Amino acid sequence: MPKLGRQLSGLIGFVGALMMTTNLAAEPQRPAQLVMQLTNILRGVPPPAAVASTNGVEAHWTSRMFDVAGVGQWIMGKHWHTCTAAERQQFLGLFSGYLGRVAYPQATTFFRNLDVRVVGEQIQAQQATVRTTVTHPREGLMHVDYGLVQHLGHWRIRDITFDGISLTLNFRAKVQQLIQTQSCAELLQRMRKKIPD
Repeated sequence: MPKLGRQLSGLIGFVGALMMTTNLAAEPQRPAQLVMQLTNILRGVPPPAAVASTNGVEAHWTSRMFDVAGVGQWIMGKHWHTCTAAERQQFLGLFSGYLGRVAYPQATTFFRNLDVRVVGEQIQAQQATVRTTVTHPREGLMHVDYGLVQHLGHWRIRDITFDGISLTLNFRAKVQQLIQTQSCAELLQRMRKKIPD
């Protein structure tokens, strides 16, 4: 699946890393703290001893960072109701599986040892934006912004933009196009092929 594969690798790689790293320490009190917690892990800063076990970094990440059901439904848009209940559940499971098994390793490889700096934080009611810069040896200076929402007193990342390009919005368009031109079943089949056993 070349087209969907590139989208999953390119955008979900980073989103997946976000989801995989937020159970590493105490719940951040501010959006910028959450972003720095993430970027430290991606850059290779060792996690706390409490999660230094074999599966510590990967464990229990979904509920701490990302609403898989809510974001998954948003990604599918109008097709959420045209796919069967079984297909919707399979999509959410595959979405989580891809994030953990494929995307997280890709993102840590990309961000390893990079210089990441928070350059701004703006909070408006239950929403926030954290602006960062990343210096990459091949890509140069990149602007990476995080959109966050507050849910039940906790901040959660909902979107990331690389130099103005929204990753989740881009992925949403590709997924909906594939469902519209093919089917939910075809989307699921392509996603399955991307996840290692």
